[in-house]
Amino acid sequence: MLVRRINDVGFEVKDKDGCSYHVNLATKSCSCHSFQKLLIPCSHAIASAIKEKVSIESLVSDFYTVENLSLVYGEDILPISNESNTSGASTEVVGEAVEIFPPSSRRPPGRPRKSRILSTGEIRMKTPRK
Repeated sequence: MLVRRINDVGFEVKDKDGCSYHVNLATKSCSCHSFQKLLIPCSHAIASAIKEKVSIESLVSDFYTVENLSLVYGEDILPISNESNTSGASTEVVGEAVEIFPPSSRRPPGRPRKSRILSTGEIRMKTPRK
């Protein structure tokens, strides 16, 4: 990515497709909007942080710290049951019971694939003959 400085905290980042994005490290924002939505730096923000020699970890929101995660999961998480109140006191129905079925699927005709489909970025390695 090509990173150009606009001002003290603003950068213009061009990716390999030629698309241009505006990144502001002070407000933690990018014109692709994924930086603001996920609260973790997008690839454009990472490229501008590397250019500015700013720690990438400092751009991640405080929501993702170990302390906050331990506070969130510190309380008990109670499971949801299908049964109404089992103590026998009052049985009130909150909503209508809906039975959920798995999605209907049909196996495709023919023999299953022998090799898996590679995801983007993976390279098929040649295996030596036996």
